[in-house]
Formats: sequence, structure tokens, C-alpha cells
Amino acid sequence: MKKLILLCSFIFVWYGSLNVSANSGQEELEEAEVITLNGSKSVKVESERIDYEDDAADFYQLDVTNAGKVTIKLDEMPVDDFSDVDISIIDKNETVHADFVSLDPESNTNSIHAYLKKGTYFMRLNFGDIYPGDKYELTLSLDNDGLYEGEVNNSKSTANLIELNNIYQASLMADDLASEFVEYDDESFDRDFYRFEITKDGRVQLDSATMPDNQLEFSLWNTSGKNIWSGIRTKGANDGKMSAQFVEYLKKGTYILCIQHENVELDYEVPYRFKITHSPVAYSEINGANYSFGKGYEGTLLEENTNTDQDTYTLTTKEKLYITTKVKLKSTDSTKVSVKINGSSSGKVTVSNKWTEISKAHVVAAKDAYKIQLSKEIGYLNPVISYNVSSIAHPYWGKFYYAPTMLGKMKTKLTKTQFYCEKGGKIIKSGTPVNKNKEYKVIKKGKTFFTLSDNRLVKVKDVTFTAVPNEVKKKYQLLNQMK
Repeated sequence: MKKLILLCSFIFVWYGSLNVSANSGQEELEEAEVITLNGSKSVKVESERIDYEDDAADFYQLDVTNAGKVTIKLDEMPVDDFSDVDISIIDKNETVHADFVSLDPESNTNSIHAYLKKGTYFMRLNFGDIYPGDKYELTLSLDNDGLYEGEVNNSKSTANLIELNNIYQASLMADDLASEFVEYDDESFDRDFYRFEITKDGRVQLDSATMPDNQLEFSLWNTSGKNIWSGIRTKGANDGKMSAQFVEYLKKGTYILCIQHENVELDYEVPYRFKITHSPVAYSEINGANYSFGKGYEGTLLEENTNTDQDTYTLTTKEKLYITTKVKLKSTDSTKVSVKINGSSSGKVTVSNKWTEISKAHVVAAKDAYKIQLSKEIGYLNPVISYNVSSIAHPYWGKFYYAPTMLGKMKTKLTKTQFYCEKGGKIIKSGTPVNKNKEYKVIKKGKTFFTLSDNRLVKVKDVTFTAVPNEVKKKYQLLNQMK
């Protein structure tokens, strides 16, 4: 929301200008001389104060043909010291979008700007201590090459519609201007609302930048009014560089974003810029209640300042399974995350800007619920935590669970069967011989030896071997959604 009271912004106009000469006749808003701002040329306004009694102010109607940044630059004003001349951009209800009162006669960069929607506005000049006969010169311009916020957008109903993958420029106005627009919780302050749409489920990221030592807050709703999160503050939001402030996984639909300053009592304007990007994702935290094997699920942990963010993935098995789960985590800053898999806690895991991996395996009985939980405790300035969760289901074949590394199983057929191992390039005996009819998992077959899952060796002639049936292999592929 953008009403700059910046008295030191350099405004360069490289294109041609139009001149408007105004004398009397625009002392009332209804009689204002019309100026069209279409972005193609700047407009120079030259006029003078006629007298004290009937010419206390001049009005100009500004027809803004496209949303953009309207700038008023003071070229000349006959003042010898700081003046109380008041130049404002207002609407038909005389709500102020931008103004300044104090002008520095020694500066050639006195200017104000406002981010405006397409429409009709007015420039008002209250003359204060300017004498009759004194002339003034102003240059007006519209910059619509970029993408800008458009006031008024201080509520969900007035949210600006924005497009994805574009950088928008905006600002949060000082209290004296904010009070013209909104009363919220008995306090007057500027909040900017934006509406955007995503056409597919996926990953949504907000990048933003503001002035150093200023902290923004972010809130998000869907159009049904559900608050997805409120008051998010993230580290890196106040270093003046564009960086990720949050990443969220959302279902397709329309959403409303609110950006505000953490300090609602601003005595200066805070410009910022931001961009929302989206990429479709088939499997993410939004599908957690329908978790399935064989797929990698993306997610983020970004807690509100009053609530812990917890993501849960659940499924119920139809048969006894051996389930292996892998969780990978990475954060924009060092932090701790709690991970619990099938009731087994990994404690608080330290996460940094490099991937941290946690792997767990569990035997899960038929019809039991299998649950994965990731949570981040409450914080003030919160890093963006990304993660990936995946689980593989291994069906049982007899007493063994199947994995693609399994070739089959063997059963000892001798009264005493000797096992072997390889050491120093030689095959030597390993342990005492085992009894007849003992079963072991085989992962490799050679001319003389089978290799077992524990890497021991047994002679092919001493055992009975059974290969993994095709139906077991097919069940593994079906459970894990493999082609």
C-alpha cells in the first residue's frame, strides 16, 4: 500500500512531456482540470496562486489509464524556507493516497508517489504561505511498465488480483495515511491483501524483500475463509534481498495473502517487493491422509507464532508388511524438527541447509495404522523447512519379507551344514555347523556358493534352493505402485 512520503527519491523521465497551463477555475474539486496519465509521456503542470481569498487550493483530475506508480515531482515552488505547502493525491472522497507537507527548497528531488489502480483521482495543492502571483511547476508521470500494488487493498474484499511468477512492487504506508483507509481492531494501520489462483495442486512459494531492519508478517486464507496460517515471520525477511519467506503446499483454488509490518505503529513508509511462484506437485503434505507406498511426498514446516506446525501421514495396512521409511529434511537456517515414525520418536533432529536423512523400518500387522509425524515447535523468526517422505512396503513370503535384492531362500539338507565367509581373499569356515531344515534368505548364487543376506556363504550342494515366485515380485511392485 503505497503512499510514499519519500522526500529523496530520484525520478528520471526520459520520454517526452505534455504541458498543462492552469490559471483559475480549478479551485473546486468538481471543476478540476483533467490530466490523463497513460504511461507514454510525463505531464508538466504550470500555474500560479491568484489571491488569498478565492484561491486557497488548486485541483487537477488525474485519469489513470492503467494500474501503476503515479509520481508527482516538484520542479519549482517559490519558497525561501521549508514550506507548509500541502500536495496530495486523493480520490473523489478526498481520501489521501499520498502527500507531503514539508518541502525543501534546496532539493530538486522533492516527490511523492502512490501505487494506484486504474481510475480517476485528484491532485490537490493547498498553498499555505505561497503568495498570490507566485508560480509553481510540477511533473506528473505514470510508470506502468512494472507490476504494482493498487490502493485501496486493505481488506479481503479489496484484495488486488495478482498473477503468479511476477514481481510486484508495493509499500506499507505510515500511520497518518493508513488511518485514511482502514480501522482494524481499534488501530489504524496499513495491510495489503492480494488474491491469486492456482489451477493445480502444488507447491507455492513467496519471495519478498523489504528495507533492512524491517520485519514483514504474512497470513493466508482460502476463499472459504479458512485461515491457513497467520502472522508468519521468517528469518531473512529483513535483509533487503529477495528470499523465500514461506513455502506451502496448496490444493488448486483461489487464495488471499495479507502482508503487513510487524510494527503497526509506523511513522514512515516501508516499500517492499514480492513474487509468488507455483509448481504442480502430485504428492505432498496435502495428501497426507491418503498416504501411499512408493511415492515421495514433499512438504514444509512453517509454524505460526502461536501454534506448532505438524504434518501427519497415515495409512492402514491390509496385510502384514515390513515397511521402510525415509525422511529427508533441509532448512534455510539451523533449527530442530521432531520426527516420529510408527510411534518411534527420533527426538529433536538438528536440520541445516544440507539434507539430513532419517531411516526407520517396522513390521506392521494387518489392519494396523501406520503413521508418520513431523513437527516444528513454536518460534518467532522461523526458517523455511523442506522435507521429503517416502515409504516402501515389503510383502512377506513365508517368514521372510521380500526386497528386490532377494534371490530366493534356501533350506539346509544336511544334519550339520557348515557356513563360510570370505576373509583376505580366502574362503574360511564361519561359526559352527547348523542343523537340518534351517531357512535363510539368499541374495546371490554362484557356481559353488550361495550368498546369504548376512553375507555368509553356503555350498550350493548342501542346501535346497527356492527362487522368489513371480507373484511375490508382482505384489511388491503393486504395493509400491511400480510399473
